[in-house]
Amino acid sequence: MRLPVYLSNPGTLSSVTWRNWRKRFDDACGLTTATGMPTLKLKITCAHDGVHGNPVPGIAAMKRWNTLIVLLMAGLTLQGCTVISPKMMADSLTDVSFTELSHHADTYRGQTVILGGHVIEVRNEARQTIIVVLQTPLGSGQEPLPPDRSEGRFMLQHDGFLDPEVFAKGRTLTAAGEVTGVIREMIDHEPYDYILLASREIHLWERAEDLYRYPYPYRSPLYDPWYHRHPSRRYR
Repeated sequence: MRLPVYLSNPGTLSSVTWRNWRKRFDDACGLTTATGMPTLKLKITCAHDGVHGNPVPGIAAMKRWNTLIVLLMAGLTLQGCTVISPKMMADSLTDVSFTELSHHADTYRGQTVILGGHVIEVRNEARQTIIVVLQTPLGSGQEPLPPDRSEGRFMLQHDGFLDPEVFAKGRTLTAAGEVTGVIREMIDHEPYDYILLASREIHLWERAEDLYRYPYPYRSPLYDPWYHRHPSRRYR
């Protein structure tokens, strides 16, 4: 196999740089050179093992390393795009739409799902807190999208006290919760069936306005307030 390589300005290569270049190619391939002006043409002939027709081990190893690095970077990127803990993600159903969940809540009873949205109301009761949430789909970083994307409402039941000043109306959250059923309440004069989740993990996002307290250059002028990725706190 012959691979021609061209260097547009060979005059800029120092003798040391050229020797290093040639040594690297010689280590992996048979190297012949042909000089031509104004370019230098390199003809690289890669050796084969003569048995299976495979490239020399050095090149195969380089390909394997490149593949490994790409897979590792992809894994780190995917892990960095979730705010719910990896263990909780492994226990959760991630391919169920909110519409499907709303219509068939009993089917998913006892299963853990990931939902998010905007806080409507917080009710502190004896030994528990109920958070009423306007559901919205989640973005690539599990951040809730704007309210006009809502597909309904759900309730989050949390054991213990949550301060309503912290979980104030309009705050955004992403939660992992176990489906426990449906509860019917009135919205004005209309009945509404809320999906009820027993919270297992809650991620409360920073307020959008808090991200604009610091002037440029500490904040990018292209920053999207609905894509804030700075967590306040994780509640379990």
